[in-house]
Amino acid sequence: MTGADDSEMREVLALAARLGRDPLVIQGAGGNISLKRDDVMWVKASGTWMAEAMERSILISIDTAAAPLASDDEAQLPNWDAEKYRQSLDARTP
Repeated sequence: MTGADDSEMREVLALAARLGRDPLVIQGAGGNISLKRDDVMWVKASGTWMAEAMERSILISIDTAAAPLASDDEAQLPNWDAEKYRQSLDARTP
């Protein structure tokens, strides 16, 4: 659940969808959007489409208190569903 039941998250998702539907702003799935609350960072997963933000889950949650601090190539972030989402190329580049 991305917290879509609250107004702040709905606003972020609506903005993502609006930007994602504008071909003058976004190409393809393009772009990134995130929201940080306390120790949780909600980040657009690679391979998801911003334009679909209101129809399906495009965000993954990262518990920043539990996230690895080292740049270990093998480090896995909590809540990562490798079957559903893939890491971005940027995340794999040393």
